[in-house]
Amino acid sequence: MAIFDKDIIKIEGGLTNDRHDHGGLTKYGISQNSYPNLDIANLTVAQALDIYERDYWNRNKLSLIISQSIANQIFLLIVNEGAEHAIKIVQAALVRRGMKIVIDGKIGIVTISTINKCNPFSLSESIRVAECKHYLEIVDNEPSQEIFFRGWIRRALL
Repeated sequence: MAIFDKDIIKIEGGLTNDRHDHGGLTKYGISQNSYPNLDIANLTVAQALDIYERDYWNRNKLSLIISQSIANQIFLLIVNEGAEHAIKIVQAALVRRGMKIVIDGKIGIVTISTINKCNPFSLSESIRVAECKHYLEIVDNEPSQEIFFRGWIRRALL
């Protein structure tokens, strides 16, 4: 089973406050919008890791995924998109692979077991395609977000 990898924080940037970013003030990928009562500007790496493990990794049952690389990929997607959108992207990738699953944005036992039945390499590629498609849809619907597109695609292809 997958374990929370603290080195994953190296992918996240430092303090940013881009007026086009819907998250607002952000540090280590933790946004003020998601944590309005948290002092984002003074957030430490240790605090960010605690939040990631508790609210992103554990809450989404990523330790139940057999493949460490798939668990990490889903974790990064959750950080970037929020849990519901991220899980819908993963579920859409599963459906495109012929799996019978409801796209509801919830990561329950059915989604976890379906993920675990898949070949990790093939599933990873399907998630990447679904993620890139999602980012294209964001930019099509909200052109101001185009400034983030290259970074999103780079992240999707990690």
